[in-house]
Amino acid sequence: MRVLDAGCGTGLMSFLAAKAGASEVVAIDRENVELARALAEENGLSNKIRFVEGDLTTQSRDTLNGGFDAIIAFVYTNHLVVDEARSTLVYALREQFGGPNCIIIPDRVRYSGVACEWPGVDAGTELDDLRRSISDMEKRYQLSLTTLFETARMELQHTMARPRISADYEWSPSWGSGGYRYLRGAFRKLSSESQVADINYAAETQTAPYPGELSLDLVAPGLCNAILWTQELWSDSHLLWTAEHMSTLATAVTLEAGDRLVVKLDAAWRKTNSIGDAARVERVS
Repeated sequence: MRVLDAGCGTGLMSFLAAKAGASEVVAIDRENVELARALAEENGLSNKIRFVEGDLTTQSRDTLNGGFDAIIAFVYTNHLVVDEARSTLVYALREQFGGPNCIIIPDRVRYSGVACEWPGVDAGTELDDLRRSISDMEKRYQLSLTTLFETARMELQHTMARPRISADYEWSPSWGSGGYRYLRGAFRKLSSESQVADINYAAETQTAPYPGELSLDLVAPGLCNAILWTQELWSDSHLLWTAEHMSTLATAVTLEAGDRLVVKLDAAWRKTNSIGDAARVERVS
């Protein structure tokens, strides 16, 4: 069995594939290849793994000496917005390098969302502080820094979305053993969980993209100012990884149990990771 490790990093998945009996492993990454190669040598696996430093999108069957029976594609950033394009990449890898029975690992990615009240998340205040800081720099150095502000503004909501603390429960796995989650107690879940997408690479046809909007049914009252997203990476029936991230609401919404919050997953959300004023409330109770 020939195995392609797409985005191999330090080579751990390649090592496991080689130890599991793969006849050849081709491991590709834009960096860390020398470290991965040294680790393979250290573990006596150099003769089974070929390391390639380069961009996946520039490779072909000719450069990689043919197709593959399995593709390991841990290419995800664990963020719903960014990983939409990563799923497109995995489909392209399957099409270009895989045969009709090619195994993809992970072979399924599931996303869900929950409406939350998150007192510690205040995107408006942070954005205002950013604007003030750059304005101070403009006055201090007599420069125009509008481009800097716009660039930082686009990144702001994405950097806020990352969990900083994991494993706050004794029984909860840490980030290194199955996933990472936000600190519990920092927010309240207001809605039941709603599925965003279930991407199945094992299916013959490509899974449809994210829906244009998502409905969240409220089970508790509160001030909703964020959506908690959960990503699950699966291989067959085995859950490999769980990660959380969030998007803020541009305008917080007061909700009651029984309400339905409908948020648009539009181009503006993809660009800024912020749910705009397009969010609406349906009174369904």
